[in-house]
Amino acid sequence: MKDYITESAFVKILQDSFDGYAVTPQFKLGRKRIDCVVSANDRILFGFEFDGFQHYTLCSQIYRDMDVREWFKTQGAYLVRWPYWLQPNSETIAWAFGEYAKNIAYEETMYPNGFISREPSCILPGDFCALGLERFKEEFNSLPPTTRLQVLDSLEARSTREAAAKEALKYLRG
Repeated sequence: MKDYITESAFVKILQDSFDGYAVTPQFKLGRKRIDCVVSANDRILFGFEFDGFQHYTLCSQIYRDMDVREWFKTQGAYLVRWPYWLQPNSETIAWAFGEYAKNIAYEETMYPNGFISREPSCILPGDFCALGLERFKEEFNSLPPTTRLQVLDSLEARSTREAAAKEALKYLRG
């Protein structure tokens, strides 16, 4: 068992899982960089972005993310956006990677999904900007039921002592 997943650990998983494919970490896209791109026969199959808290708290980053998603659509390629509050398991891998999930070999982490870490970088949804909160709710609502429950449980556990968790629960519950 490993700790919670990080960008570099996930890129390594992709490199190991897509042997025989072109796996390019830090793929240049104009002035932007994509965390990882997987290609075959000079065609991009999918891009991967590990989204830390800044993808939920900075409007400028969220607009950049929208531009990147649009670019991948124009290429006919899939873009995986992996939220920092998720961990790799069979449900989350299938949710994020779709048809490519079957290729991915990973080791489950000891962390459940949700806002478990006490690290300062584990920003809670109550601290997201409006666009980030909208994005979080959209992602949350699209998750498999078991994963959604884990995320809710993590917020519930922190809501008694952290206002940001309490606010997030209010928002999710309508």
